[in-house]
Order: sequence, then structure tokens, then C-alpha cells
Amino acid sequence: ASLNRFYFRQFFNLTYQYAPNPYEGDFVSLENNRGIPGLFCPSMRGDEKLVINLESVTFTPLRLLGFRFAFFLAADMGIIRKHSQPLTSDNLFTGLGIGVRFRNDLLVFDTFEIKLSFYPNAPQDSEPRYFDAGGVPHLRLNDFYPGEPSTLHLY
Repeated sequence: ASLNRFYFRQFFNLTYQYAPNPYEGDFVSLENNRGIPGLFCPSMRGDEKLVINLESVTFTPLRLLGFRFAFFLAADMGIIRKHSQPLTSDNLFTGLGIGVRFRNDLLVFDTFEIKLSFYPNAPQDSEPRYFDAGGVPHLRLNDFYPGEPSTLHLY
């Protein structure tokens, strides 16, 4: 969608993961990029999780020294449990973020991001990252390229 010279894009990602018989020490996690970006916590591990990541981006017509700017809002919600635990609101974790990305196509690392985050119900043993700045990797969609057939082994 667009309004004047501003463009808007919404992203939605839904992830469900279940490990029915994990090996000793194996787990699924809601930590950082596996669920709630910027939140690190050993108690956010289990064998089943459901994660919803939402992001709204506004691409602006602003240009400064070759950089273009986009502002974003993010909301990440995840629920995790161990097989023996009941599904309760104590297992639900959220992260909210606001930030800016700036891009210059003439640079080797062309997209940078600055993000402020808030975690309303972070566990006591968590290590939240409230401020984050760094480069953003290019989106590579290799799944759309056909390859030779192969055998899938399920153990």
C-alpha cells in the first residue's frame, strides 16, 4: 500500500515446532531469532512452541547522504511448553519493538538497523537486549530455485 510517497508493508510469520522425543539436551527455544528477537533465557526452552512475528514497515521518501530510511514496528509472541507442563499464560512471552533501517546501495553492507525493544513479561532469569544496532542480512529465497530430487531420511 502507499500514501503519497510513503509505502507500507506488513510481514507475518507463524512458526510451530514440536519435538516429540527429543534427545537428552535437545530442545526447542523461544530465545532470540528462534522466537522473540533480543530475549535470551534458559527457561524459555521446551519441546513444543508456537510463535507469531508481526512487523509493519513504512518506507519513507527521505534521503540523506545516499541513505534511504524505513521505520518499523514489531510484535513477537510465543508460547512454549515442555511435554509434562500444562498450556498456561505463564508460558506466553512477548516482545515489542520500534526502530529504523537505513540503506545505501553503494555500500558493501548496505542496510543497517537500530531497534529499541520492550519485553512486558520477561522471565526473571532472562537477559533482554533493549537496544540493538547492526547490519541486516540480505533476504535470500533459495527455496524457489529447483534442484535435483533427493531422498528425505526421517529417523
